[in-house]
Amino acid sequence: FSELSTLKKAIEGLNSKIQGFENQAGHKAKLLVLRGIAHDLLGPVAQMQFHLASLKTMPLDIESSEVIIDLTDSLKRISAIATQVKLLDHKSDEFGDYDLSELVSTEIKNLKSSKAISELGLKLEFKGESNLKLQVSKSEICRIVHNLVLNSAQASNSGGNIEITVKREKDNAAIQVRDHGCGIPRHLQEQVFEPDYTSKPGVGTGLGLSIVQHICHQRGGTVTLESDVGKGTSVRVAFPLGQEVIHAT
Repeated sequence: FSELSTLKKAIEGLNSKIQGFENQAGHKAKLLVLRGIAHDLLGPVAQMQFHLASLKTMPLDIESSEVIIDLTDSLKRISAIATQVKLLDHKSDEFGDYDLSELVSTEIKNLKSSKAISELGLKLEFKGESNLKLQVSKSEICRIVHNLVLNSAQASNSGGNIEITVKREKDNAAIQVRDHGCGIPRHLQEQVFEPDYTSKPGVGTGLGLSIVQHICHQRGGTVTLESDVGKGTSVRVAFPLGQEVIHAT
């Protein structure tokens, strides 16, 4: 019966592969739907922005002006999210030899002045190891950092710290973002990378970690998550050093 045992293991391995392909296909299908929705959103957003620009030229009372400012900010956020999703699987033409710490540091400076960070009084602490050069897409690295930090911000308490580090880890260059917020229960940790998952309906979009994971897979990198309820969450993104990051086709 030793032959049957070998056959059993082979079938189990095949079933595992099939399940993996099914999960991957389901993930891609969800991303395709999201890209279609994002494309459809951008048209009405542009039209609303045009009308708001016209309203700004008219004499308005203080209350109306404040409403228009809020609407403009909301439309900017919608437009940014839609553009980000629409660009998934888009072939990037921005690949170059960049210092990873410099890219991350620049994005952190931009985030410090953002409404999502300033309103909560969050502190962004950055430490970066120099001379970690990679052939990467500048825009994609910025999107990774942007999404990870905003995810951490949504999980953090007012006045909390978010720590961002860039360092060499053996043959990898790693970006790590850690918060000291609510944490994620163990049984939900695999779900956070799904395109439609969000722990805070009405606050987050459920796309942040999904987009990060997608970019990493496209470029030959990895993303890992560690979290303890009540203590916080750490997400680590790593790209291989000493070789060119994969250019997706």
